[in-house]
Amino acid sequence: MSRFEFVADHRGAFGVKRLCTVVNLSRSGFYRWLKTAPARAAKKAADAALTRRIRTVHAESGKTHGPSGSPPSSAPAV
Repeated sequence: MSRFEFVADHRGAFGVKRLCTVVNLSRSGFYRWLKTAPARAAKKAADAALTRRIRTVHAESGKTHGPSGSPPSSAPAV
């Protein structure tokens, strides 16, 4: 649980000002976090969809990557 989540969960009982002081968090930072919650949720959903797509493509390709039939890299070791 983040400090932001803690303040959000307990603000009804103790007030935002007091909680932010106790957890060393600016009120403006807390309210910015609240305001951007929908964007964070959308990004998390998009990332999850992309992860599923990558895993599907990887599984369909026989769990390989890169062009098929290409030899291993012959770059000199450093």
